[in-house]
Amino acid sequence: MTRQEIPYKEVREGEEKLLNAVESQDRKKAELWLGWMYHLMFEHACAEPEDIYTEVLHLLTEYQDILMRHQIENGAYENSRIFQPEYLYQFKTGKELRTWLETVTLQVIDFLGQEGGAQTGMIDQIRQYISKNYQTVTRQNTADYFFLNPSYLSQLFKAETGEVFTDYVTRVRMEEAKRLLTMTDYKIQYIAELVGYTSNQHFTRTFKKHAGMQPVEYRKTN
Repeated sequence: MTRQEIPYKEVREGEEKLLNAVESQDRKKAELWLGWMYHLMFEHACAEPEDIYTEVLHLLTEYQDILMRHQIENGAYENSRIFQPEYLYQFKTGKELRTWLETVTLQVIDFLGQEGGAQTGMIDQIRQYISKNYQTVTRQNTADYFFLNPSYLSQLFKAETGEVFTDYVTRVRMEEAKRLLTMTDYKIQYIAELVGYTSNQHFTRTFKKHAGMQPVEYRKTN
């Protein structure tokens, strides 16, 4: 397609409607107007990447201003890679960028809905993420998913829960291992794999430290 200049007037009009939808916490309208802006920049104009990055950064700045106006306790966003320009350059396609923008937009709406409880709300989301992905979850991929600095994620999690992030993940894995040991006749090595351990020895050591006995003993007594 022939490169064209972004139709800035139409984009600004769409952006205004998008921001209004975000502030009013209207998820459907926000997704609608974000889709319209995407159409103008990627499908209508097929604009240069640098022009698109500039527009996206402008939108993210507006999001940040909204959070500040609502006096959100947004330490998570202050330590977020969302507002680091170089983060945008990881996306290789317009579709990837659009998916990411939709996620960010909905997270901003969620923060507005939580008001002063934003950090607590973030921790609840992190716990849900861990419960769904405990087999492969790491501090790094969790931080990436929530657009946070990994160090800040650890600090936030410890401050809000009193528990170290990695210890919490281990506890979730061990509780699932206990359930599998009592509810199934799966082999120990298979259970280890199901809860995220490639080494049976590592799993056994971790389980004994957590439960006070080895997996085979736990199964016999439960």
